Amino acid sequence: MSHLLSATILLLLINTAQIPSFSVEMPSKIYLGVENPILIKMNGAQPDEISIKIVPGNYYKKNDSTFIYVANQEIGELKIKLYYKNILVETRTLPVEHIPEPGSSIRYDTEINGKISMSKLLSTSKLLLEYNTDYPIQFHNKINSYILTCKNVYGGKSALQLNSEIISEDAITLFKMLKAGDVISLSNITGRNSSNQYSNLGSKIIVISD
Repeated sequence: MSHLLSATILLLLINTAQIPSFSVEMPSKIYLGVENPILIKMNGAQPDEISIKIVPGNYYKKNDSTFIYVANQEIGELKIKLYYKNILVETRTLPVEHIPEPGSSIRYDTEINGKISMSKLLSTSKLLLEYNTDYPIQFHNKINSYILTCKNVYGGKSALQLNSEIISEDAITLFKMLKAGDVISLSNITGRNSSNQYSNLGSKIIVISD
């Protein structure tokens, strides 16, 4: 196909608003060793007439508007070409980097440095999972489940499983039994990201202060 004919077809597609493009929600960086989504804004285009080209690396089509690319080489930057009806309609160049350290921390919303005062304990509403500001949002987890164990200074304990970040009424009931010096243990904490992948987030101890 000649360059003139390709340009003519491209202009016609633009005028009829059928030309696909890279989505504004597509990440601005490619990370090594993980699945990176290449997001397409369809604009009414037919999925079977959309394709991409990425060199080097392997990619696959996840659904009509998403391709998945895994970078296995430290190449500095990656050029992604988007085609519609075999015509190049857009090129995006993205840096390829290692994933930064997550620097994640887990805490109750009323907790300060591993302690919760008795006055604030019963107003606790959720378990927070926080990350460094430069950690990519697509890799963030949300709290999926954990075991809550309340231990008093005499060795007695009560436990239950919570299946979200939200503190349940049953958990509040256990909290009401605690006093200063008692301990809250969070164990088997699991997280789930936007791709429904699960992670073990460890455990932690919280002390009830005066």
